[in-house]
Amino acid sequence: MFINDINNINFNVDSTDLSLNGPVFNSPANFSLKQFMSMKHELGRNLVDNTLDSLNKKDDSINLIDKVNNNKEKLAAFCFKYGDTAQSPVLSIFATTAAPGEIKEFEIPLEKIARRFPRHEGAANLLAFVKQRIAQAQQTEVSTNNEKAVVGNMAPEITMPDTEGKSFSLSTLKGKYVLIDFWASWCGPCRAENPNVVAAYNKFKDKNFTVLGVSLDKSKALWIKAIEQDHLTWKHISDLQYWGSAAVSLYGFEGIPFNVLVNPEGKIIATDLRGEYLSKKLTEVLK
Repeated sequence: MFINDINNINFNVDSTDLSLNGPVFNSPANFSLKQFMSMKHELGRNLVDNTLDSLNKKDDSINLIDKVNNNKEKLAAFCFKYGDTAQSPVLSIFATTAAPGEIKEFEIPLEKIARRFPRHEGAANLLAFVKQRIAQAQQTEVSTNNEKAVVGNMAPEITMPDTEGKSFSLSTLKGKYVLIDFWASWCGPCRAENPNVVAAYNKFKDKNFTVLGVSLDKSKALWIKAIEQDHLTWKHISDLQYWGSAAVSLYGFEGIPFNVLVNPEGKIIATDLRGEYLSKKLTEVLK
């Protein structure tokens, strides 16, 4: 693979196996491409070794799943960071789209690339394509699942005990924008995402916004301990039924962290907002 960033690119061809070599060419973009591929390969190999080590140690399934998810997030973070700093628009796009993840996770990184390289049609076209696919996916979700947590539907009512054992319902918060945050103390990715939720809560809590934490914990003690450790100062509820929680069937999610943003009328306006996506959406609706 070559990036055509200069008029003349010098390289050597080995006729016996058709491999290319040389002093990493005379092209800055191709030098960076080779560097990226090497670093990505090394990181990927280390993450695979890390996962195999967990298998050899016979870690329980929850810890193993958390480790796999964490490894994917590390690889994605590397690709996004490289794409965000690369000086070639083609390399920026290549590195960014090399990240593992769902298509909606590429929207913000591609927006950054399009802003950095406003004259590059490829960046703008790819961003438009991604936005179109996201919109199509959301529309399909709405049309095929009218009873779960989909944009445009009313949020299903949730009533569970709070940390003091008193019954609390989502409808109590009607009139506010509410982020329903599904998580658990044992969920590594959830705990890693909590600082983003805390930051969003602190930034927007005075703008008719709050968070309702819904936990899939089994242990009340561990649940409350995690709330205190992560400084989660909003309302929390749980039926302490793990994946048997009523919240799972009501909202139809298959993994956590997962969240749903509800408007003051109780209608779902966004789902699965993480990191920058959460802050961006709240800034949009809480003007």
